[in-house]
Amino acid sequence: MATVVFLSLPAQGHINPTLPLVTELVRHGEQVIYYTSDEFQAAIELAGATYRSYGKAFPLDLVHNQYKFEHHPLLAVETLLETSLWVLAHLQAEIQASCPDYLIYDACCLWGNFLAQLLHLPAIASLSTMAANQRILNEIHASIHENVTQTPSREYEYLQRCLILLAILCDHYHLKPPQDIFAIFHNYGDLTLVYTSRAFQLDADSFDEGRFKFVGPLIASRSQAPPFPFTNLSRQPLIYISLGTMYSDRAAFFHTCLEALAESPWQIVMATGHNLDPASLEPLPSNIIMERFVPQLEVLQHSALFITHGGMNSVSEALYYHVPMVVIPQSMDQPWNAARVAELGAGKVLTNAQVTPESLHHSVEEILANPSFTRAATSIGESLRQAGGVQRAITEILAFKRARNIP
Repeated sequence: MATVVFLSLPAQGHINPTLPLVTELVRHGEQVIYYTSDEFQAAIELAGATYRSYGKAFPLDLVHNQYKFEHHPLLAVETLLETSLWVLAHLQAEIQASCPDYLIYDACCLWGNFLAQLLHLPAIASLSTMAANQRILNEIHASIHENVTQTPSREYEYLQRCLILLAILCDHYHLKPPQDIFAIFHNYGDLTLVYTSRAFQLDADSFDEGRFKFVGPLIASRSQAPPFPFTNLSRQPLIYISLGTMYSDRAAFFHTCLEALAESPWQIVMATGHNLDPASLEPLPSNIIMERFVPQLEVLQHSALFITHGGMNSVSEALYYHVPMVVIPQSMDQPWNAARVAELGAGKVLTNAQVTPESLHHSVEEILANPSFTRAATSIGESLRQAGGVQRAITEILAFKRARNIP
């Protein structure tokens, strides 16, 4: 069968959705060579792929730069351009020597798009967010313009550096540039797998059905999921709270949740992540279970409501299990995800500035008292299930290969 090189961002939210796909590709006989950072090596190898490291000099550091990227998206663009220059200079020959028949790359990996051009390889984009058309890109421009008016000299400097880097890349390597500076976050392939349904995707009809395949989330049990004391759960409605892996250092948020929901008539499960030790908040109220990490898919199957940052994976997993949400978006694509959840009636949105013990408690009460939120979440969840998931993604990849005579 074929050899495929998979290029991903080194982040849980971008890697986790691809692991079931990797497992199925390997099961179908593909040799999968997967590039990311060392912290994900065990998960990649467990999925059956050959792990390759970007290397310790890899310029992209999402963990330590997330706050800068939140407030200065043009800095994130600049970093993706710098990373692309580095990958082309240091890894192009190694990847070419692997003799791949095609590439799969995360849609945020500009270097994946460029490598496909340079190596003349068919390419599939893996998209863990909603797809962005020109209307969405225009909204991104508008939000960036607001930042520019607040700190014009700094943002102008970032923009100039981005344009210089892009010109260097495209001129030196004879590459086709992205259609828009912010399209650098959305590098679509000859085929693009979008991990949501057409029903959830904004402006779904604006995307070419031949090129964009809305396959739904790739839900699969996680063998490395942490243990959880399910026997300690009460019969009360369960509210699950998590800000994902990137925003777990926001201690004030978890304190607000404790104040809002302590001794309430609900069972609360909170996942605090790497940066907040649950012991620092003890003694906990009797209705609250707090762990650094929980098996999210299993906890959601017991949940009546999810309080979340609105990352696409978290939103999709909640909807897949018919769980309505209070979404508190932090950055990146999360405001669009949150707005879509609210637009479709599957939850409510609170900004960080709006989150108080009172507003949080009121939102929880409103959603749990009104069955329409759960009905809407169920309807969207069924559209995600019917999209086909990993088997649909495999079907589309095999059809893509046949159309291009890839073995």
